[in-house]
Parts: sequence; structure tokens; C-alpha cells
Amino acid sequence: MSRRGQTVLIGAVVVLALAIGLMYMPVPYVALGPGETVNVLGTDGKHDIITVNGVPVSRSKGQLRLTTVSVYGGFDVATALRLWKDSDTAVVPREYVYPPGESRGATEKKDKASFVASQDAAQTAALRALGYDGQHKPPFKVEFDLAGIGGPSAGLMFALGVVAKIQPEDLTGGRVIAGTGTIDDKGAVGPIGGIAQKLIGARKASATVFLTPADNCAAAVQTAPKGLRLVKIGTLSDALASLRALRDSGKVPSC
Repeated sequence: MSRRGQTVLIGAVVVLALAIGLMYMPVPYVALGPGETVNVLGTDGKHDIITVNGVPVSRSKGQLRLTTVSVYGGFDVATALRLWKDSDTAVVPREYVYPPGESRGATEKKDKASFVASQDAAQTAALRALGYDGQHKPPFKVEFDLAGIGGPSAGLMFALGVVAKIQPEDLTGGRVIAGTGTIDDKGAVGPIGGIAQKLIGARKASATVFLTPADNCAAAVQTAPKGLRLVKIGTLSDALASLRALRDSGKVPSC
């Protein structure tokens, strides 16, 4: 082989080695996928997700499922390219989930705190919807028992779960209903992240209705899987009215 040929061969080997090395380099991205869904009217295997003491508790024929997003990172270029091709997964910059300069542990701690806060807001909003104005203590106690989930986006479904447990009527109408949305003490429902992945998770859990925060509707319409009806929600009152309308075959606001 000529010297020129040797040089070309060596150069090709070096380029190939560099290319292979780059494929296995870690990337500053995380992947968002469909997470678990949880029926807030059910149990975690041992205990009720929502427990109400002091009043008779209603039992629903259907389900009210909160939805989550799975987040994982620490992968290389080759894995990122594979994930980009997965229609169920979104690959986003790490800063989308973990703020710059903040450790993963710190972010998870904040998410756990906001999860607990969402339960408090959900309980207050639900009690107001049931006619308690917060000026006196209700004759019952509400407790939540669910671990391993963070963030405020389960607020709406927790509030609906409290109402469904206390009032006699079955809000579900026998359906598997999923949803998401933050909630404040007055019942206002706010937008969340990862709507596409939550819709996929809901459908995989056999949900046929998805309660969608109004500000997430535009994105939800673009990504909703077949067989999942999107219902537009702005407040807890909207959600309760829509569930009653669905049960009674009435009209509901769609995204």
C-alpha cells in the first residue's frame, strides 16, 4: 500500500473512532414518557388513596385517574437518536425539568412539597364546592396516601376525588376518566407540562375521557390518541358540571 493510501486509511479509522466515541457521549437532555396513572378513588394496594372519616363514603363504579410523566436522563447520543424516533417520548433539554444550577435532588424535594401543597388546595377547593366556606371545621377529615409522585398537577383530580367520596352521586358514570391540572384554593385549574405523554398514559389505562386544562387544549388536540375525548376545564366547577353532563348524556365543552 502506498504512503498516500496508508494516510487515507489511518484518517478513516480515526474519523470512525471519533464518530463511535461521539455516539456514546452523554448528552444534556432528558426524556419524557408516559408515566403511571392512579385511580384516586382506589387504593395503593393497602390503603385508600383518599380517606374520608366522619361521614358515609360513596363508592363509584368508574375511575378518576391522575396522570404523570416519567422523566429519565443520563443517556448518550445513540440513545437520544433512538428516543427521538419514539412517538410516545419527548427529548428535551435538561433545563426543561431541572432548573440551571439546581441539583436533581433539590428539584425533586421541591416537587414533593408542591405535591403536598396541591393536596391541601384540592381539599379546600373540594370543600368549597360541597358548600363549606372554610369559616368552620367540617364534620369530617380528609387524608391522602400516595407516595412516589411529585409536582402540583394532580390537584384537579384530587379535588374531584374528595367530592366523589363525600357526595352520594357517582360522578364517573361508570367511565374511566383521566385528567390533570393544578388547582388553587378557589378551584381555578391551571396548565401543566407533559400533556402529550399524559394523554398517552391515560389512553393506555383505558380512559375514554380526559379533563384538560384550558391552556393545554391547543397542544392536547394535536397529540390526543384516538378514543380519548378531551373536555376543556377552567375550574373545579367546570369539571363537576362536565362530569354530570357526561353521566347524563349532556353537552360538554371540548378542546
